[in-house]
Amino acid sequence: MSKNALINGDFQIWQRGARILNPGNLQHTVDRWNVAWGNASTSGGPLNGAFRIVREEFPLGQTDVPGEPRYFARWVQLERGSGNTFRDFSQQIESVRTFAGQTVTISCYLRSSGKVVQGHGGVGRPPAVPVPKETVHLVTEQFFGGGGSSPLFRTSDPFVVTGQWQRAIFTTTLHSIAGARIGSVGDDSLNVIISLRGDSANDVFSLDIADVQIESGTAATPFERLSVGQQLSDCERYFQKSYDLNVMPGSPSYPGTENCRQNTPYNVMGVRFRTTMRRAPTIKLYNPATGAEGTWQSLSTPIAVSAGDVGTNGFHVDVASGIPGEPLAGHWTADAEF
Repeated sequence: MSKNALINGDFQIWQRGARILNPGNLQHTVDRWNVAWGNASTSGGPLNGAFRIVREEFPLGQTDVPGEPRYFARWVQLERGSGNTFRDFSQQIESVRTFAGQTVTISCYLRSSGKVVQGHGGVGRPPAVPVPKETVHLVTEQFFGGGGSSPLFRTSDPFVVTGQWQRAIFTTTLHSIAGARIGSVGDDSLNVIISLRGDSANDVFSLDIADVQIESGTAATPFERLSVGQQLSDCERYFQKSYDLNVMPGSPSYPGTENCRQNTPYNVMGVRFRTTMRRAPTIKLYNPATGAEGTWQSLSTPIAVSAGDVGTNGFHVDVASGIPGEPLAGHWTADAEF
């Protein structure tokens, strides 16, 4: 059993793409991690502004973050937001029972790679470049699921993140869940949150995140580095796809397609998942020739398709009006995230 309850804490797996522009509130980006913002008191509600989540690569031999990690995640906030009290980068660990009542230690490496500077320092002067500095809290949320008890939180003191990699460490004892009520939806979880507060909740910035870990006990031990194969298998319980690992869903691409030969105008094809999924997932079907959602390709003709009998181990593809005798090829994604 892994000591780190987080999956993909060193950001090796990016099935949705290595550069994700303007993901929606609570949308997943790098595998198992999502973004969120809000809790505004303004009548218009919170606005985040343009941003992106990007996969960045460490130089070989660097020693600021030990263990020779390959990748880190970068949140680049390109525009100011308004009305936000937080911007969060978080992961939902399956089951609120995880570490309940126990002392845990969260650790991660953080760096602010600088603000997006707007304006000018004056005539004849270079632009004013503020010292990169963000205020970050590490937070745990024990979420009891839809219809369950109210969530319980633990929040660290603020970490001042500068332009140099530093390890943020937060040791806390999670709440007991005795007497609490877990909802019936199956979405209860322990959430680990890297939360930007204060000015950073609406400012422009660039925040780098590496080697995030939560473990039992009072010490932040060295990051547990797993193989890419193990990480991918763990991630596929929540999201998997037919595309090659580094191909973004919705791209025109043929490698990895499901293929069959149509026998009648109405055709059914079964698809088996590589890993049993957390719940029956949401299926999207993509055309390998165009990347369009909702069709598969039959020679030069796109054919409308839909998913049916979706379960935790697979689904079937319905071809409502195909071309008998012609091959049919298509891609899919299966999403069972929280």
